[in-house]
Amino acid sequence: MKIGVELMGTILDVLKAAEGYFGKPQQKEASTFEEMYPMISDAALLSWRSSGRTYEKMPAVSGSLRVLDIISQKHDVCGITSIDRHLMNTIAGWLISNGVAITDVSHTKNKDIRARLSKIDVFIESNAASARKLSKICRVIILDSPYNRFGAGNVERANSWEEILELVDGQDA
Repeated sequence: MKIGVELMGTILDVLKAAEGYFGKPQQKEASTFEEMYPMISDAALLSWRSSGRTYEKMPAVSGSLRVLDIISQKHDVCGITSIDRHLMNTIAGWLISNGVAITDVSHTKNKDIRARLSKIDVFIESNAASARKLSKICRVIILDSPYNRFGAGNVERANSWEEILELVDGQDA
């Protein structure tokens, strides 16, 4: 089986990094950083989100590295991400230094099209709008977070990477 995974919010813990930098969000269920941190200027948020330094030491989402290692022993796992292109080398370095078991990483603003072209069977996502589009192409598992609980459409929800492993392994049975 071929599994696609978005990197931001599923492997790289962007929310934990933002909380470490800006403090607790004022609106956890907001869908954008601007809504989560209304007292932080848009310029400061943009500067933080577009800096390679932000991603160099970003923590991994709990359980993601271990579960991806397990999944990659049975399946082809590839990263399909919409992160800004200028950050791809930094992200690639992070993936390598953390031993993330992904065979290929590609950048696109149209993950649904890339998933179709790559013949993805299952996609692991964190963004509700992307999950909704991807669900027309393949099976989608969304890693639950306060910011993605609305508008994801017909997707499976997992509260942890351990649940993602159960969902993926359950399809193999």
